[in-house]
Amino acid sequence: MTARKPLKHDRPFSRVPSKTPIGESNMRILSIRPSPPGSATLARFDLELNDHLKLFNLALRQRPGARSWTVAPNAFGERTAALGEQFNRAISDMAFAALMELHADASTNA
Repeated sequence: MTARKPLKHDRPFSRVPSKTPIGESNMRILSIRPSPPGSATLARFDLELNDHLKLFNLALRQRPGARSWTVAPNAFGERTAALGEQFNRAISDMAFAALMELHADASTNA
């Protein structure tokens, strides 16, 4: 039996230099858009995780008597991402705070 010829993807992994290490988080809400009243979706928002990744059109949802949580958008009838519980709690809290700040700004300017 002959050994297979090395493929392009068999090369050693090399890191691409970046301004922010991948493990470091500079999460921030880029924009938030309130949903119409009466909807289980409180708002849609865009999130920048770091210099490498942005997530768009995430839904901040609320169930009666429960804390808010974030759901990724659908594509082709399937979720585009799954969010771990701690991460979901962190971004949901950030988005909820941004939404409350938006409402406070709107009532101050009214």
